[in-house]
Amino acid sequence: MSTLIKPFSQDQARGMLIGMAMGAAMGNARYGLAPGQWTGVATQALCMGQMLRSANGWDAEDVMKRFVNWRDHGYLSPTRMCFDLDPGMGAALERFEATRNPYQGVPESRDGKAIARLAAVVIAYAGRVESAVAVAGLQARLTHGDPDSARASAAVAEFMVTGESSTLSAVEAPPQAPVAVGDVLRAAIWALGAGNSLEEVLQKATGLGGDADVVGAVAGQLAGRRHGYGGVPSAWRKLLHDHDKILGIADDLHAMRPVDV
Repeated sequence: MSTLIKPFSQDQARGMLIGMAMGAAMGNARYGLAPGQWTGVATQALCMGQMLRSANGWDAEDVMKRFVNWRDHGYLSPTRMCFDLDPGMGAALERFEATRNPYQGVPESRDGKAIARLAAVVIAYAGRVESAVAVAGLQARLTHGDPDSARASAAVAEFMVTGESSTLSAVEAPPQAPVAVGDVLRAAIWALGAGNSLEEVLQKATGLGGDADVVGAVAGQLAGRRHGYGGVPSAWRKLLHDHDKILGIADDLHAMRPVDV
């Protein structure tokens, strides 16, 4: 069990998890959701958060069971329904049910969702950057076998732990309609550099089209690390679905010293 002090404050941990959920909510238009309702990438992050609270460490099978519960019963969905299960995720869950092997990522899964759901595991494992990067890679492998997903997960996790901009390559112009993981990451990095506040970052990130909720969630994690929960406008706090529940998860994860991987 890690006893190392985490390199960011409780306020920043809150900012990362709330920023992730708010970014997903701001990009929710294509799903016809109400304002403040987040999409499946946030549900996946919260599934990991609840797993970590329960197991006090990484438990891949537990996460996949929670994903199945989301698919079948709307677990942790703001609508109590699973409305955005993509084919790659669906196939991974089916293979898990057939084999009980939780690591079912295939190379064809090239979207940015693996890096959009990182906040919970990084907050929990931030006492050691090596552990946070390792668990970031493990969570990607659950559903994404593309090496780019693993590399992007490592880069995002390292920034979230250290806050060092040098861990992310600068982006001068954003890709349009980002969907692939590399484009999603570049779009989020661009938004982080172009916005002077968490609000501006998310507005820019979700205005590029493509997988707007995914880009928003990634950018929200990065901006939450930089600006903290104090940077979340009060109106957003009132609007975000299950705001207080997400805040409680963030606080518990920040206090955790999980069993190392």
